[in-house]
Amino acid sequence: MQVDLIEAGETPKGYGIVRSSEQTRQPEDDYITPGEAARRLHVSPKTINRWANEGRIACIVTLGGHRRFRREDVAAALQQMGGTQSPSSSS
Repeated sequence: MQVDLIEAGETPKGYGIVRSSEQTRQPEDDYITPGEAARRLHVSPKTINRWANEGRIACIVTLGGHRRFRREDVAAALQQMGGTQSPSSSS
């Protein structure tokens, strides 16, 4: 098996550089922490976790045991609460 060494900053053969932020978007970008969800919903992180326990808002649990919430679910909860999402937090 042949291994080619590359210098820092070099692009390995067969690999292209993707510069579009949309193409480099990772699935985990669609999920936010309980703290971020709490800020968007104007409640405490403990409230977010309690809502998740009650099934009021869906979440996933990481391998490390941390909860993550889908941005879309948080936005839907905000609309259901009668709030509006600010343009700066929709990124």
